[in-house]
Amino acid sequence: MKNEYFALSLTLEAFNCRLKIVNNLHNGVNRMIGSVFIVGGILTFAVVVINLILLKVTAADKFVSYFPSHIFVAAGLVLLLVATFVNESFAGAPLGGWGIASLFAAAIGYVITAMIDAYMNENAQNA
Repeated sequence: MKNEYFALSLTLEAFNCRLKIVNNLHNGVNRMIGSVFIVGGILTFAVVVINLILLKVTAADKFVSYFPSHIFVAAGLVLLLVATFVNESFAGAPLGGWGIASLFAAAIGYVITAMIDAYMNENAQNA
């Protein structure tokens, strides 16, 4: 009878250790996802501000205001490519997360810049 309880306690102990390991992995993934969201938000704010400043200081027929988004797309693709070979992280987010955040920031930057550019040049096209 004593051996049955011992085997049961070993099984429960092993299961408990496995749950602790899975829980620790889950917490690490949550922190990593949170870091990628924070990085994406900061990069989005930065690229939108830079695009809008360039939009205000350049002529209406120039497309210089879209270059920061082009740079973020290129950087995002390079970071995603490097992330396939190197398993490193920076500021709590892996290189692939930085690449995804850069691509997200570039996409939002394109959309906002295009909308503002269209409204700014509305009168120029009607004249």
